[in-house]
Amino acid sequence: MKKALFGLLKGTLILTVGGMIARVMGFFFKLYLTGKIGAEGIGLIQLTMPISALVQAVYSGGLTGTVSSMVAAKPQDSRFIAGRALALGTVTGIFAGAGMWMCGPLLARLLGDPRIADCIRVIALSVPLTGVGAALKGYYIGLQQMRFPAASQMLEQVARIAVSCGLVVYFAESESLETIALLCTLGTACGELAGLCAVALPYIAGGRRPGPRGIAEATPSYSGLTSALMLRSMPAAAGKLAASLLTVAETALIPWALAAGGMSRAQGLATLGRVEGITVPLIMLPGMLCTSLSTVAVPAIASAGSDRQQRQEKVEICLQISIIMGFVMAAVFRGYAELVAYVTYPSSNIGGVIYGLAPCCIFAYPMLTLTGTMQALRLQKKQLLNTIFGYCLRIVLVCILAQRYGANGYMLTMIISYACICLLNIFRVTAYTNLKMKLASWCWWPALCYLAVVVTAPWLSAIISTIAEGSRLAILAMVALVGGVTFLLASAGLLFRLIRSWSEVALDNGQTKTVNT
Repeated sequence: MKKALFGLLKGTLILTVGGMIARVMGFFFKLYLTGKIGAEGIGLIQLTMPISALVQAVYSGGLTGTVSSMVAAKPQDSRFIAGRALALGTVTGIFAGAGMWMCGPLLARLLGDPRIADCIRVIALSVPLTGVGAALKGYYIGLQQMRFPAASQMLEQVARIAVSCGLVVYFAESESLETIALLCTLGTACGELAGLCAVALPYIAGGRRPGPRGIAEATPSYSGLTSALMLRSMPAAAGKLAASLLTVAETALIPWALAAGGMSRAQGLATLGRVEGITVPLIMLPGMLCTSLSTVAVPAIASAGSDRQQRQEKVEICLQISIIMGFVMAAVFRGYAELVAYVTYPSSNIGGVIYGLAPCCIFAYPMLTLTGTMQALRLQKKQLLNTIFGYCLRIVLVCILAQRYGANGYMLTMIISYACICLLNIFRVTAYTNLKMKLASWCWWPALCYLAVVVTAPWLSAIISTIAEGSRLAILAMVALVGGVTFLLASAGLLFRLIRSWSEVALDNGQTKTVNT
């Protein structure tokens, strides 16, 4: 248990630190943009995000996960596998990018705003870079060399922000939201190139050609390996593609549904910006831990092979950590919504949105972790069906609830869809691994901590506000302290198991040394 836990935590920590730094930088950049172009401008940029996220999700969910699991299973053939994955990522990226370039104006009209056509074409130019980067990240993740993917995330974000800020400042006289959206998209493409360099240069320096294969007779030929990569990548990639396409449809429907409920087009776009462009990235920021855990889980579970007990232990650890994180962050965002809004986006009036979306964390964080877990267990097809069902449900509910209840109905729709997908995925994993899911025992203590934080939040919020005297940094530090203490309390059971297993291993090692002596 100790080895399984620390093996996961080591890689997760590296990716989490890198990803968290990247997301914090992105957070401050979005804060700057919000002050410059407002919620409507963020909403316009948000219309392009599903397209960019579609490309990232398909490659990261399909190719990265497949390469990492194959490399973890056969590290002696790692460069051989990576070479074929690079070719596959490049070729598919060129064809996909060409298709997006030609269909840019059509996609812009389908999304409801022709002004983003040029943004979509810029995204198309970066698609081959995304494919190559996904293959190389999978290669390093499979070898458990997490520092390179982490460095790629940070460098990508630094380049994106630096280029975007430079372009926006240089063209500061332009007040066109269309122009600013295009400049930010150009910055994103430059960031993609910088992130690729962070993993490509070490790969090139690591060897000019793949070394001799360890077990030649057990390794597919070049054509066979390409087919294996495609077949194993397709279910996960199809799931991500379906989810992204449904997200695109949902994004296009939201302003329409809100407008049908009484808002103007501009108000609907501003609501989309506040919810999807500002609040969702904010509440999902701590979820970087679960995203990293999902990435590390693929090679970790795959390397367990036929060892059923070790595989179940790793699945159990992943789920427990993500469930604890979900309850803790839901409590913090629910109880301290106004303080978090004041610290992050004081001029955007998102306190009510943070309060309404906070329960999403309970389901979204485990859902993030289950993505990697199900891919490692070869449950991509089941995950695809669950994802399609959940997002179809969201689109139906958006058309009904958003029209009737406005932004509140839209937020309720998101909570219901996340809960649906999460529970269905847990059911699939339980059925496959024969894991006796102890959800009641795993959830009751974090849920109790959640209630304690929410109940005491009004009282503590008043104390924090009095002590901080308006200092945003002081408020952030005290809210973070509350979250940290809550996490330690909520994870007390897991920590106790860790200490006990550590003691058992230490005792066994001591006895072994005594016998050898």
